[in-house]
Amino acid sequence: MVKAVIFDMYETLITLYESPLYFGTQMALDAGIEEENFQELWRRTEVDRTIGKMTFEEVLEKILKTNNCYSETIMNFIVAKRIRRKEEPFEHLHKDIIPMLRE
Repeated sequence: MVKAVIFDMYETLITLYESPLYFGTQMALDAGIEEENFQELWRRTEVDRTIGKMTFEEVLEKILKTNNCYSETIMNFIVAKRIRRKEEPFEHLHKDIIPMLRE
């Protein structure tokens, strides 16, 4: 399984909104789950995800299993796609960001 830790400054130094989005709506579609079912479990874990009590992978696995559609293939596909979508905004940094951080 693919795992990554990405520390970010989304919407401060970079933006997610100039890159393809991959949030609950898109993950639900890739998993073949009704969006409401995906979002209900996703929202319930927001605090645990935010404070690091649950990883993205743990939450996703729980959602897939609860909806009877878990497979390693689906799990790995969604995790890899989510990581790629989270990394992509770093490829489009404003030209002044790195020099500013170096200062």
